[in-house]
Amino acid sequence: MPALNGIALVRRLATEQKDIRVLVLTSHENEAYAKQAFEAGARGYILKKSVAPNLIPAIRAVFTGGLYVDPNIAERVFGDAAKIGGSTLVAGQISLSDRERDVLKQTALGLANKEIAQQLGIGVKSVETYKARGIEKIGVKTRAELVRYAAAQGWFADV
Repeated sequence: MPALNGIALVRRLATEQKDIRVLVLTSHENEAYAKQAFEAGARGYILKKSVAPNLIPAIRAVFTGGLYVDPNIAERVFGDAAKIGGSTLVAGQISLSDRERDVLKQTALGLANKEIAQQLGIGVKSVETYKARGIEKIGVKTRAELVRYAAAQGWFADV
């Protein structure tokens, strides 16, 4: 973009269109750039190098009002300042079952309940139950908070 950089464009769009949801597609892996994009009003940040497996979950997360950060940089973006409800997260503080953790991880990645059910070989109602229990245990209210929690726990490291 010769006349405007991406951050300036996001800021301009967010100012002019209050209800717009911007997903940044970039080659910049620098977490400072990602943080600037979110501060400017972006709702998602995805790297061009990992667009194939992540584009649909990213679009879905942003479209539904959530937040999406490319798994390759999520821990770097939120690792040092992962907070939920004003308190710093402590690894191992909350006891989730393996299934609750799997469901919440997939949710944080932007997958729909039906997709999670197919991946894990369980029913959609089971996914909803595991998600509700897990969310209650960790005390998050939004997908953005869940993404921050997931990043703080290192759930994106193996994605």
